[in-house]
Amino acid sequence: MSNTDKSSSLTLSNNSIFLLICLFLILLYIAYLFYLPFKAERHFRDGYNQSVIKKYSKAKYELEKAKELAPWETHYQVKLGHVYVAYAKQQPSLRLKVHYYYLAERLYHDMIQLDPNNPWFRNRLSMVYLTRADLEKDKEEAKKYKRLALHNAKVSSEIDRQNPLFQLNYASFLHREGILKEAKKHYQLVIQYDPRIAEAHYNLADIYRIEGNLDQVLSQYLELYKHKPDFPNIELAISSAYLQLNQSDKAIPFLEKATSENPKAEALRSLAILYHQKSQWDNAIKTYETYFQHHGFNQELHPYYIQVLLNAHQLVKARKYLEQFLQQFPNDQKSRKQLQLIQETLNSQ
Repeated sequence: MSNTDKSSSLTLSNNSIFLLICLFLILLYIAYLFYLPFKAERHFRDGYNQSVIKKYSKAKYELEKAKELAPWETHYQVKLGHVYVAYAKQQPSLRLKVHYYYLAERLYHDMIQLDPNNPWFRNRLSMVYLTRADLEKDKEEAKKYKRLALHNAKVSSEIDRQNPLFQLNYASFLHREGILKEAKKHYQLVIQYDPRIAEAHYNLADIYRIEGNLDQVLSQYLELYKHKPDFPNIELAISSAYLQLNQSDKAIPFLEKATSENPKAEALRSLAILYHQKSQWDNAIKTYETYFQHHGFNQELHPYYIQVLLNAHQLVKARKYLEQFLQQFPNDQKSRKQLQLIQETLNSQ
């Protein structure tokens, strides 16, 4: 074979060269497509870290890049939705707040298009609509957003009927709108699925209170207390229910615990009056003094405190208290007469 023939056999045709170039470009494109998820993940990690330290502007930028690179990955978009909402809360103007809530709304709509059977997206969208309703100055627009919030909460509860969180969210929407019969049904479902969810018991108790069913109010509070004894103000709620049912003896232990942890004025007042009614003078004195220590002298409670001191035969303490009281209320003539009578009694002993 001649050298010319060998050279011809080793030379590629133009079509072959074109095909090789196309193949090379396709391989490059495939390599690029494989690279995109790694780049998106990097942006997501950076955005997540920025959101942890509450630098939401930077977090928003990074997460938007992640969404752009991986538009099918809803996990990135969920975090971006959280950041939009958090960033909206930081905005100084109503216009900017509404803008970022609108971006969150559009984002959740996109996610629902990608996965229409995901109840979490509907649930989060309902919360965005509820906030939009609160921000809206136009009453009709606010009503529209409330309807949208209620609708999406309902849809999420229907998609996952056995998830107590979605049932609770929908029940809370119904409760706020005054649709109590339907709300009660969903709160009961929540408790059926998970009796440890305190909010369901507390909110159901509120509906029973509106209905005037005090026995059920107390029952829900006690059930809540069993599962979550540190629920805020639960002892006060239980004691109030017992008092309304004329069961003051059962109310006292809960008021004692409540006031030992948080000496609120109304709770101390109620406890002191109960001790007074039951002639537990020493306990009543201690409770009145705790009230005065935390909330100052009170002219309404003043005569009751004097009375329990006299009933307990603590005249010296009564005199000292009246002297202090009159420094603050020098025109209280009744207290001056009481001080005089107590001083005369002490002098005669």
